[in-house]
Amino acid sequence: MRPLTTRLVVPLWRVAGLLIALSLALFAVGLLATRSARAQDLGLEITKTLRGGTEVQLGQILEFSIRITNTGTLSLNELDLVDEFVGSIVAPVGSGPHAKPDDPPLSDTAPFSYDGNQTISWSLLGGGKTLGPGESLTVLVRLRAVHPTSDLQTVNRARIARAIRSDGGNAGGGSAAVPAKPSGARLPMSKSMGVPAPVAAGLPITFTIVITNESLIDILSLPLRDAYNPAALRFESANLPPDSVDQVGGVLIWGDLLATTGRTTLHPGESIHIQTVYTALRDITNAVNRAEVSGAKDEYSNAVQPQQAQVPIHIIEPSVTPIPSEQLPTGVPTATRTAKPTAKPGHRPATAPTATTTPSATASPYLTETAERTATVSDQTMIAATPTETTQATPIGVTTTPVVMPTILPHTGESGLSPVIWLILGLTLLGASLALRR
Repeated sequence: MRPLTTRLVVPLWRVAGLLIALSLALFAVGLLATRSARAQDLGLEITKTLRGGTEVQLGQILEFSIRITNTGTLSLNELDLVDEFVGSIVAPVGSGPHAKPDDPPLSDTAPFSYDGNQTISWSLLGGGKTLGPGESLTVLVRLRAVHPTSDLQTVNRARIARAIRSDGGNAGGGSAAVPAKPSGARLPMSKSMGVPAPVAAGLPITFTIVITNESLIDILSLPLRDAYNPAALRFESANLPPDSVDQVGGVLIWGDLLATTGRTTLHPGESIHIQTVYTALRDITNAVNRAEVSGAKDEYSNAVQPQQAQVPIHIIEPSVTPIPSEQLPTGVPTATRTAKPTAKPGHRPATAPTATTTPSATASPYLTETAERTATVSDQTMIAATPTETTQATPIGVTTTPVVMPTILPHTGESGLSPVIWLILGLTLLGASLALRR
């Protein structure tokens, strides 16, 4: 009987130990669950996002979305939100000196208040409006980028100033921010040369400079500086005359292109065109003509980043050296355009063309008539002498002798019988022949 008693006592102790361990585990789980529930009673979450990318342009409206979620188990009866922005980087939309007539509202969530400095605030609950457990609300705030930054900056921060639960307790608070990087105004410029390189010395060169406002804001001042090599180029003129010209140093300066063109602003998308004309002086291969915009200002009084554009120049010696007219030999014909005759053949024009070619000593022996008779030749003779209107230029410095083809001048004498006399004689002979036959 003793072995049976021993076997029954051992399993009872084991069962008791298991029951005690299980009770302790259930107690621990219940304690943790109670603590988690209490933590959720105070739960409140706030997030903030920026619509679009963080890289923005000056003048662009930044739309921030602030989202508040009640993660607790009790409703919220009161909730105050504050957004504080950096006035040196952004400005409130629709208010202050940077406001535009077509600006959207500062916030779509009403009511809100703006202190006129750098703080916007909202009272989101109250008057019977609550935020239940798991519910969220969203607040929009709009700010305009007015000053550039070199990197990402926190331009504003939203924080919960006060949150009261339905039991009267404080639900805590929190804050959220999103960085942004406003970039400065853009004034890209280009410069081109009107003729292909290389250019012969002594010939003019025209450059065209184009400056475009590719920003979202106006440009209020636009100075320009054009530098050139005075050993290679000589400035002649510009369609927008510069304020100062330094021919020795090779610099043209416009204090403000806007004032020069009679305007006060360069609006987004607008361009200014400047043409400068130079004369190539001598052969050179390393000349550069450079234009630079430096010191421009936008409508927010920011300095615009300088821009440059340049054109390399290759100047060569001319292939033919021009000869002054006073050094040309005598007898060189001067090319002129001869008007094409419009009168009918056989009709002498009322005003005959005047010959402009100076005959040389070796002129053709067929030209024996006087200058007056030569100037009154018939239309047929003129057509034979000048078959087309095309004038071919003769190389300068080369003497040529004009070759004049012989022509038959129209008969203008009074010798010979008149056709009427011949007719009378013919009729007389015919009548005599008939009389003899009879």
